[in-house]
Amino acid sequence: MTDSPPLAVKSADRVLDLFELLNQSAFGLSHSEIADHLGIPKSSLSQLLKTLVARGYVGYAPADKLYQLGDRLEELVRRKSRMRDLGALAQPTLERLAKETRESAFLNVRSGDNAKLVAREIGPQALVTILHVGEVVPLHRTAAGRAILAFLSRRTQEEYLARASFENAEGKAVSTAQELRKRLDEVAREGLCVAQDEFILGVTGISAPVLAENGEALASLTISMPSVRFDADTRREIAAVLTRECRLLALQFGGTQLADG
Repeated sequence: MTDSPPLAVKSADRVLDLFELLNQSAFGLSHSEIADHLGIPKSSLSQLLKTLVARGYVGYAPADKLYQLGDRLEELVRRKSRMRDLGALAQPTLERLAKETRESAFLNVRSGDNAKLVAREIGPQALVTILHVGEVVPLHRTAAGRAILAFLSRRTQEEYLARASFENAEGKAVSTAQELRKRLDEVAREGLCVAQDEFILGVTGISAPVLAENGEALASLTISMPSVRFDADTRREIAAVLTRECRLLALQFGGTQLADG
């Protein structure tokens, strides 16, 4: 005789069984029909359905007293599909950034403890920054990575800080967990990360996060340039352009964006 599954696992099974059952129904099912199909006590089913309806994962039509799959599930599937195509979808954004700033533009996403470059548009000038799609770098080492890390949950940040290695940090690069925490707090306040002569000597990166509905980073947009072309005026101009484009890109994914300020 096998042991009964833990309560949490049993509850998860019930939710998945319910989703699969509703997916097989073209017009929805009544409370009694669901209980009969799944063998769930009606009192337990009532609480489960109440929670799922409130969260949007199950829809309820009061007139017919029928339950169907909710819009929230479809929304999650659409977003997952869009995220897989994020690089291609962001290409027009990168092209606008490169044309307007005349510098190279990059899109990075989080890949574990790294920032992964998934799309780029190289600037039109003779002296530009060139990075390659597929490159991965620890999140704390670049503006692109810190713009993402600063907008993850505090718990995720602290776990990253505990794992991060600061060996071989030279020059202006972040060299301690304490310094990284300070910089992340600054990025969170400003909505912008600037890394000058850190990852590559002579190169400055300016990054801003693309935010999901919950305020966490989906990705980051970066303008990278030779440091000799970077000054206070350039920073202000690029910050405005990045903020605009991050907002527009976030809206494509049903996300949000920091207010201007």
